[in-house]
Amino acid sequence: MNAKTSELMVLLDALEQQLAASRTTAENLLSALVNELTTQD
Repeated sequence: MNAKTSELMVLLDALEQQLAASRTTAENLLSALVNELTTQD
């Protein structure tokens, strides 16, 4: 594997981690919103 390929793999790994974190955040926000909307008196 050459240097450019290695750099690309590192960038792709970082992007994958960011996407996973964003997905988790979105799920948490959606869960909180649903909870808020369904537990009001």
